[in-house]
Amino acid sequence: MKTTPRVIYNFDPSFISAVPPRDGGYARPITREYVESFVTEVAHRDVDALFCCPSMLRRQLWLSKIDAHWEDEAPNLEEPPNPYNWEWDDKLYFRMRHYILSGGKPIHELYEASRREGLSFFFSYRMNDCHYLEKASSPVLDKFWRDHPEFRINDYGGVHPNMHPQLVNLLQNYMHPEVRQHYLQILEELLVNFDVDGLELDLMRKPCFVPLPKVEEGREVMTGFVRDVRSLLDRYGAERGKDLPLCVRVPHTVQSCYDLAMDIVRWDVEELVQMVNVSTSFLTNIFALDIRGFRDELKNARVYGEMHGTIAYGKKYPNYGRRFLRQTTVQQYETTAYYLMKRGADGVSLFNFVSSRQHEFNDPRALAYPGTEPPLKALDHLGDREYLETCPKHYVINRMIVDGREYRVCAVPAQDDLVTEIELFEEELTKTYGDAVLRVETEDPSRHLPIASYINGHKLEQFEGTGELFPPLSIEGLASLESLRYFRVPVSVLRTGANALEVHNEQRTHPKDFTIFVYIELALYPRVRKATQ
Repeated sequence: MKTTPRVIYNFDPSFISAVPPRDGGYARPITREYVESFVTEVAHRDVDALFCCPSMLRRQLWLSKIDAHWEDEAPNLEEPPNPYNWEWDDKLYFRMRHYILSGGKPIHELYEASRREGLSFFFSYRMNDCHYLEKASSPVLDKFWRDHPEFRINDYGGVHPNMHPQLVNLLQNYMHPEVRQHYLQILEELLVNFDVDGLELDLMRKPCFVPLPKVEEGREVMTGFVRDVRSLLDRYGAERGKDLPLCVRVPHTVQSCYDLAMDIVRWDVEELVQMVNVSTSFLTNIFALDIRGFRDELKNARVYGEMHGTIAYGKKYPNYGRRFLRQTTVQQYETTAYYLMKRGADGVSLFNFVSSRQHEFNDPRALAYPGTEPPLKALDHLGDREYLETCPKHYVINRMIVDGREYRVCAVPAQDDLVTEIELFEEELTKTYGDAVLRVETEDPSRHLPIASYINGHKLEQFEGTGELFPPLSIEGLASLESLRYFRVPVSVLRTGANALEVHNEQRTHPKDFTIFVYIELALYPRVRKATQ
């Protein structure tokens, strides 16, 4: 087991309920073998550590003495009628309830499988999970949240960068010492019951802990809380004769963390945290993660860049359930890992990797878009920089959307004129790569418009493309050809370092037909393809 992992695999046990067994449907009961399969399928690949969330949204999945739900409440709950009409939280909860009440212990089983397979094991605890807070009767809500409305934020006092005001107000307020003490007790209970290799505080679920007018005071409060967690780890680590690192999962820039009461620079100076996991929530965005900024500011902690099972929103269609999500491919995982480590990351982490299997449990969408297997092959070389140097590359400039709200930190969306830079770290571009393609996607159909693209001042030749630049994981959420334009990129015009990229709508007639660029892709194809592993 590596004490300083390079590739971290975060697993949310909600997927145990959300995903049907591969050799059966949702009606088939969960088994221990099925639970353990989520570990064994990633073991013996280039994954060093399993970061296991010990809850299903807000519902603890071990037999907790602090919230004895599975002994006191769960046996007396009645399932809603007609599973085809269950809401999503019911779908998760009642499948898991069947398993736990029949003797299943999902967190213990994930822990034991990780130990057996030689993976380091961390708990990743969600410090303010927001799922289903607006539904007070939801079975996935913990007792402490239900019983103490007085400990919620209730009045945020401003605009949160990516959360709806009503949802923010339902989160727990860490200015109350009772909230901080509750979470310390939960974390200590996990440390007592499991001989872990470290903890992660998941501060991205959700990154709001104090009302806006209390942010300055809240930074002190949150720093005190992190100190208390560090003390817990020091105490139990000393008893067990090993160091227990503390990781924090945080927003995409140092400033965003600071603005939301997370003074990570101070945490680093005081050596409270040993690992900082930088995240864009749940959609991969290669250029929004300010890895270089974290690397410059943090002098002690290791920095990780996070990748996600989905990379972009697609169109939403009536009667098909939840929003389509474009799935992250092998090439996008490998490209992202390479880019983030070249930017200064010590390693990478994966979040929601198995989400492509999930298709909503009797949702009408599942009939047309059944779940697809995640790209397990992508896990074989994520920490191998030499391998990644010459892989096929698929760079994506996409929007940064978190929970339906957009951060304006990326080159897209851009109306009519996009001017940006794309940094490439490949050392021998012309020797390694023989072909390259730029693909431009617009928000609405734009085939009738004169779109022109330039790289380093070189005007690119347009051609009639007919599909994806690399095989997609599924057809879910893919762009329409009416919104796509393709350009050949001579590899000779690319350079190691910054590359100037321009895309323009060159229509000059009046009235002008505007268009919005939403997704820019650059594919690099090696001269010699790597053999399939």
